[in-house]
Amino acid sequence: MNRGAVGDIASWDPDLVVVKGDLTSNGTRSEYEWFRSVYEPAFGDRLMAVRGNHESYHHLAVADAPLPGAAPSRGDRGTARHLT
Repeated sequence: MNRGAVGDIASWDPDLVVVKGDLTSNGTRSEYEWFRSVYEPAFGDRLMAVRGNHESYHHLAVADAPLPGAAPSRGDRGTARHLT
């Protein structure tokens, strides 16, 4: 499902992709690494991920800081596109 979603989102060529919580099912580091392996190659520094309750259950300290190279910015590519 994630790979399909990434493909669909990438086809929009968004300025920023925000994944808001529940990056994993059980809050394990291996699940988080899998999430990163799917999303980071597609979006790089356009990706912002926020820790959800699934990651908090096991005190998995992921997504507390931006992904490597990621920093929210206004960008220089014009108006952001919104997914509805």
